Amino acid sequence: MKNRDFLIISATFFVFTFSKSVFFKFNLYALQLGIAQEWIGLIISADSIAFIILQPFVHALLGKFSNRALMSIALLIGSVAMLPYFWLKDAWSLCALRFINGSAYAIFITCMMSSLVQCIPEGKSGRAFLWISLMPALSYAIIPALVEFLRLSFPAAALTMGISILAITPLPQLLNPSMRLNINPERQIGYRAHMRRLIFSPSMAIVLGTLGIFSAYSAVFFYLEGFARGAGIEAPSIFFTLSTVSMITIRIVAAAYIDRINKIQTAFYALLLLCLCHAMIPHTSGVVMFWANGTLSGLGWGLAMPLMNAILYELSKDAQRVFNLNMAMLALQLSFFSGPFTGGLLISSLGYGAVFYAAAIVVGLLAVSLWLLNHKGINRCTTNG
Repeated sequence: MKNRDFLIISATFFVFTFSKSVFFKFNLYALQLGIAQEWIGLIISADSIAFIILQPFVHALLGKFSNRALMSIALLIGSVAMLPYFWLKDAWSLCALRFINGSAYAIFITCMMSSLVQCIPEGKSGRAFLWISLMPALSYAIIPALVEFLRLSFPAAALTMGISILAITPLPQLLNPSMRLNINPERQIGYRAHMRRLIFSPSMAIVLGTLGIFSAYSAVFFYLEGFARGAGIEAPSIFFTLSTVSMITIRIVAAAYIDRINKIQTAFYALLLLCLCHAMIPHTSGVVMFWANGTLSGLGWGLAMPLMNAILYELSKDAQRVFNLNMAMLALQLSFFSGPFTGGLLISSLGYGAVFYAAAIVVGLLAVSLWLLNHKGINRCTTNG
């Protein structure tokens, strides 16, 4: 039953991310509409703002309402929010659409994490989080390119209708009463009490580490192309094509043995690799070196990101796991503001190189914190968190 429920959750997450991946190249789309650059940043961040605002309220509903029902509502909202995507042309309406999409994401992810921790077999957290992290990676690899290709032959109305219908295909399985994935209300101790337990535990280092690694990633993601064009490097988008391929590949390959090795140590080496890759970007002088950096960065991201969740899962006590994992997801959303915002400030004062050096320092500090955790022998849950 656990394997079946896990597969249903994974498939539902994959389909749900369609509504996110449609917006993958939103920056270019907004520029084509003639929207002012100062508006584009706000529109892009509107879904993260919605997540940050709503996530604590959704967490408070866990145990009071059915996870299956809340996830189904999120699917429907996300599906409907895709319908007007190609018709809206002004900044305010696009911002509202992104906010609605982010609200659906907040509901879905918060409930999904609550359900997911009940499906992970003992000692299989590494495989579980490698697998679940594959879902958005595959969606972002497939859907944007597919949409661009199909737009050559089909009108926007047909495309959005088709994607919206696909987005609700998991509903029958999700609403199946045999899926009993609701958190026990007796284990809910209140938001503040959960937060106190998190703050005074080793798990807090992993939550802050999640904020760090994704802030570094988002800064690299948003500013790499500008750096590459200034450095005369052609086809900079291939960097992320190669990193996505290596990210997906390493997660598939590593899933078979990740739970047999030291996860903290593995994440430490992955972060060291990322630290070197980020620091080398300003010294890149040609496409071969640039593409090699993309490939190696994908290996680092492919291991470090899901392993942060697996480590957090294992450090956390059973009653604290859902809260801690949802705090990590909140940190992830915050990172897509902190990374680009901090990167923009660094570029305006110190240039592009400072962004990548800062990313290397952040990831390096995270590697040091994991080395300290590993040195203390922390491999399972301890103390409060």
